[in-house]
Amino acid sequence: QHRAVSLIRVDLRFPEYMPVTIMDPDPDSAVISRFFESLKAKIQAYQRKKRRANKRVRATTLRYFWCREFGKEKGRKHYHVILLLNKDTWCSPGDFSEPSSLATMILEAWCSALHLEAWQGDGLVHFSRWTPSRKPASSDARPSSDDTPLSGGCSDTRKASEKKPGEAAVLWIKRGDVEALQKARNRASYLVKYETKQHDGSGQRNYGCSRGPGRLLDGR
Repeated sequence: QHRAVSLIRVDLRFPEYMPVTIMDPDPDSAVISRFFESLKAKIQAYQRKKRRANKRVRATTLRYFWCREFGKEKGRKHYHVILLLNKDTWCSPGDFSEPSSLATMILEAWCSALHLEAWQGDGLVHFSRWTPSRKPASSDARPSSDDTPLSGGCSDTRKASEKKPGEAAVLWIKRGDVEALQKARNRASYLVKYETKQHDGSGQRNYGCSRGPGRLLDGR
């Protein structure tokens, strides 16, 4: 449906003060579903606001894959999520300080799923190697696996010597780009590691994904 997509990797955590019972699988297994429904609603509202302001709206679908994990030391539940959106709509998460950024929508959607206010969400949403304080020189440069998504643009222009090892939170995938698809598979494979999942016969899922072509979120 899109000529290129942004693959965004995000980790969703629970507050340290939240009782363990809330994080147990049986009492609140629907929390991740609430997150995605809230995020879809926020994206649609954002698109509708742009449309009413007579601004160009680039429609996007929201596709996703998630896994549920439990920490090795404290056993606290958390989620690893991969989001796929139209790159022309969002090429990076943006900055938490911007009310209309995708990062802020993700944070607010996760807080909504946890029945928390947005101001209580500090530290609960994490984008790997994301440093929003730096500004890119160009928003057109394609990011490599060493680039870091930034506020106001799509790539990090730091010298190689200034970069830390690891992958960026965002990977751009153009239609037919075999190399990018392989990188996407590599990132997704991290989510399916066995040792941090719960295998207790409870019937609760450790994995989930979107299905079908997906609804176009265009503000209509």
